[in-house]
Amino acid sequence: MKHRIFYIVAILLAGLAMGACDSDDDSNSSKGFTLENTTMAPTWQMDWSFNQEAPQWQEPQSQSYENWVVILVKIEPELQEYTSKDDLMALFVDDELRGLSSPAVSVDDSNSGYNSYLMKVFGNETDKEWMDVTLKYYNSRLKHVFSRSASFLYNVDQVIGVDEDLVPNFTLGPAKYPVVMSLSLDTTPLADADLVISNNDMVGAFVGDECRGVAHANGRMVVYGREEGEKVTLKYYEAVNHRVYTFNDAVTIEQLPTNTITIQ
Repeated sequence: MKHRIFYIVAILLAGLAMGACDSDDDSNSSKGFTLENTTMAPTWQMDWSFNQEAPQWQEPQSQSYENWVVILVKIEPELQEYTSKDDLMALFVDDELRGLSSPAVSVDDSNSGYNSYLMKVFGNETDKEWMDVTLKYYNSRLKHVFSRSASFLYNVDQVIGVDEDLVPNFTLGPAKYPVVMSLSLDTTPLADADLVISNNDMVGAFVGDECRGVAHANGRMVVYGREEGEKVTLKYYEAVNHRVYTFNDAVTIEQLPTNTITIQ
């Protein structure tokens, strides 16, 4: 009889324990996330590598143009670790190549890295004329052509990008991810979660296992897509509590306009 009582009590305790676990899961599920404890901060990172061969860009024929300007273009920090002497920088007006530069140079000091391109841009435009141009940057290690549209003030015989750095956001014009979306984190399920936010927190955007964007918890992030309609899982690393929140299918990728840069 005593053994039977102990057996019934054990079953009741097990049932209560299982009920408590189910209750926690339901609570998280109702908020749209799952939780995972971790001992280390995640190493989420975009993979910019692609499959494009080096373009066969040719130097423009200077005798075909009446004048020129010089621009100094710096590579943004996100791509600097991938640069090499085989990279190319070019400027186009429509499909006409007007300037070409390689390799990169160091303009500050020897410790700054060779991440700036001094480019002579040729034209028949008049002084102080605005032009619509495209900057293209080929990264040989990544095998990737990045491009950005620009509104360019053609200052004849002047050097642009010295007094004020010219740093195009080439990661907003990748060939690998043609759909680029600027996302306000306040409009995602993250806003409804009880997060303890600190400066060491991270947000990662994923399609399957592929990282499509990384940001700190500062209210906005850029998400990259191969096509519109992709479902994005958001992950939030909460540094204070060493845990990762996962919000499945939290965002649908759609193309939003990216700002045209201004060169003057």
